[in-house]
Amino acid sequence: MKLTKSFEQAVCIFAILCTQKKEIPVASRTITLRMNGSHTYLRKIIRKLVVADLVKSVPGNKGGFSLAKNPAEISVIEVVEAIEGSIDTYQSTGIIPRVFNDVTNEIAESGDSYLHSIFQGADQRWQAELQKVSVLEIVTDVLGEEKVSFIDWNQDADSLATIFHKIRTLREKNKF
Repeated sequence: MKLTKSFEQAVCIFAILCTQKKEIPVASRTITLRMNGSHTYLRKIIRKLVVADLVKSVPGNKGGFSLAKNPAEISVIEVVEAIEGSIDTYQSTGIIPRVFNDVTNEIAESGDSYLHSIFQGADQRWQAELQKVSVLEIVTDVLGEEKVSFIDWNQDADSLATIFHKIRTLREKNKF
C-alpha cells in the first residue's frame, strides 16, 4: 500500500494544530498559507479529519480548526483511515478464478481466498503497529518534549507570508 500525499499533508495539519494555542482555532487561510497549497484541496483533507472526529470546525469570524480530542488519544491509524479509507491491501479483481477456471472453480476460489487472507493478516498487523503511535508522540519525538511550544499560527502566518513573498521576489530577481 502506498499512502497518498494527502496523508503527509494531514500530518502537517496535525503538527500545526498540536502546537496551536488551545483557546484559538487555526484559520483555514493560515493552514493554506503555511502549507503553500490549494485552499480547496486542503479543505477537503480537513473535512475528512472533521468527519472522522479528529478535528473540529469552529464557526465564525474568529473560527477555524482545532483538535477534537487530546493528541495523545489520536493514533496514526486513525489519521490514515480518515484520509485513505479502511485498509484492505488486496482487493481481488477475480482474475485468479478466471485464469484457473478450467482446473476447478473450487480450487480457483480457494486460491483467491487464501491470498486475500494473507494480506488481511498483514493489514491487521500493520494497523496494530500504527495504533500504538499517537499524533502527540510524533510531535514530541520530532520537536523534543521540552521544545514543544504553543503559538498562535494565525498571527505568525501573516508575517510568514510576507517573508515568503520577499524570498520569492528575491529568487525571481536571482538575488537569493
